[in-house]
Amino acid sequence: MRFLARMVQTRGMERLTVGDLFDRVALGVGEREALIFPEQRVRWGYRDTHARVTQVAKGLMGLGVAPGDHVAVFATNRPEWILLQLAVAKVGAVLVPIDAASGARELAHVLKHSDASALFLLDRAEGVNFLDVVLECCPEIRTGRPGRLGSRQLPLLKRVAFLGQSAEEPDGAVLGWTDVLKAGAGITDHLLRRRQEGVEPSDLASIHYTSGTTGEPKGVELTHVNLVNNASAAGDCMRLRPRDRVCAPVPFFRPFGSVIGTLTTLGRGATLVVPAEHFDAGKTHEAIGTERCTALHGEPRMLGSMLRHPQLLRTDLSSLRTGILAGAACPVELMPEIVERLHLREGTVGYGQTEATALITQTRIDDGLDLRITTVGRALPDVEITIVDPKTGTELPRGSEGELCCRGSLVMRGYYNDPQLTAATIGRNGWLRTGDLAVMDQAGYCAITGRVPRG
Repeated sequence: MRFLARMVQTRGMERLTVGDLFDRVALGVGEREALIFPEQRVRWGYRDTHARVTQVAKGLMGLGVAPGDHVAVFATNRPEWILLQLAVAKVGAVLVPIDAASGARELAHVLKHSDASALFLLDRAEGVNFLDVVLECCPEIRTGRPGRLGSRQLPLLKRVAFLGQSAEEPDGAVLGWTDVLKAGAGITDHLLRRRQEGVEPSDLASIHYTSGTTGEPKGVELTHVNLVNNASAAGDCMRLRPRDRVCAPVPFFRPFGSVIGTLTTLGRGATLVVPAEHFDAGKTHEAIGTERCTALHGEPRMLGSMLRHPQLLRTDLSSLRTGILAGAACPVELMPEIVERLHLREGTVGYGQTEATALITQTRIDDGLDLRITTVGRALPDVEITIVDPKTGTELPRGSEGELCCRGSLVMRGYYNDPQLTAATIGRNGWLRTGDLAVMDQAGYCAITGRVPRG
């Protein structure tokens, strides 16, 4: 490849597991606030959060969750979601986040394809009974026993438990959250530490299901290295500091929420504020004003909704300075309003996809408004990007439209149980084909122009 069209940002790459990263931060900052969930009246410091994560991790071990087991979570944004995310990482299992809006068919597909052996679900939210959805694809839960479901459609699924305290009474094979915590009573700190020491940074940490580059749901395998480094790089670009308070109304089941939201924030010892279980513009305004948030993450539709909400005129948002706008193309006319009316003077714009963990490019806080309007930034630290001819794979000169490709610690390990598709998406030299058309200027800033035509 010619250097002309390649852009790379370098920094020291972390080789840490998610569990080790959280331990290092949590045990170092002590009582600083870690998680704030106004709807659940949760306000946990780092020391308290660490103790809760440890308890959940011991519970998983007590239930027989082994290294490499796949643990699915089917829930909205709740504090226990994050506890489970970190605990699963500690014990060397693999998290499988599931869209909380999934119906029985979608849920069954993910549980079966991912080979999930455990499922944590919410009881209900906004009138939706999550257990009813699960029962549609696994009716054996009613008659089975914990650890022995005997499901015809989901033969590998053995354990089902509520995530957090539930209004529903545990029945059949379903365990309550208290049962999960009690299961760890015989697990010592030493046993947990030995389990965690056996987890390698290159191990699989999560499988995220996405429509990806071909339109069909597939499982994207992300390692601890993927998650830790992408989260850290995004924080570098927005210069996230321990004293920052990040408002993240984005859903956890997507990497924007569970990588850029949770891990970027907790990895810096900052405070994560989650306004509601689902995005709500008014509650997001209220959380920012009450908690004096300094950063806001969101998709363009979310921030657009906040700009149109009457709460905008009644809430003091002056504490905001930065954040990340990603997840979709931002209308040109929206960015100036976001900067001025939402006070995101140092807000950044990012572009990415699940196959690249979360973000590939991002603007920096000192980039001008014109770059935030017309581009999605330049390569993240430790990321290399290039523009190629979609048909031949030949590298194109700067200013030419072609397919954006990237490589580095952000590239997925592959598609779960699909080596053929993995080989078609990631070249032998490690370049990930995104399927997106882009133009890169002389300074390395990229503008996304469309999708590569199929066929």
